[in-house]
Amino acid sequence: MAVDEKPNLQVLERRPIRQAIPGTIEHQEFEYVRHGTVNLLFFLVVHTGRMEVAVEAKKDAEHYVRELRAFRSRHRGLRGVFLVQDGDPSHTAGETAEYWSSGQGWWRPRFTPAHASWLNQGELLIRAFGHRYLKRGSWVSRDELIRHVLASVPEYNRHYAHPFVWTWTNQKMRQWFAEHAR
Repeated sequence: MAVDEKPNLQVLERRPIRQAIPGTIEHQEFEYVRHGTVNLLFFLVVHTGRMEVAVEAKKDAEHYVRELRAFRSRHRGLRGVFLVQDGDPSHTAGETAEYWSSGQGWWRPRFTPAHASWLNQGELLIRAFGHRYLKRGSWVSRDELIRHVLASVPEYNRHYAHPFVWTWTNQKMRQWFAEHAR
């Protein structure tokens, strides 16, 4: 399992200048109206590529733990979860560590190294989901964006969910470094 946030996603309302037609993309006015922000928490089931998303009222340890509890409740049948995450303050907070220690080892948290977000497949999920469902979006309210995101999850899981394949080998990394480190 991998988890990552998309905090403070701005809810922007933009007016199109020109609608999309075959061969061109939609052009939008550069000015926009802001309707607040939304905090999204993405859960990725690594071996299937399927996702779940939660809307957090606030990005802090209290709300993070609340969503971890809800996830565990939805997945009672699992014997445990390795949870890959970054070193975000809500992930490393004392309240979060306390919750994990009270869970009899059900959660097995793993942290990615600093500046290595590419190791967290949750980042890849956010990029893939955002490209399909958030890019060039326009919403007139926070509630409209939240409804859009929650309605998009089943479609994403049905049509696009797949395990992310790691193709970057040690040999490829060394070759790339040799070519670019000059």
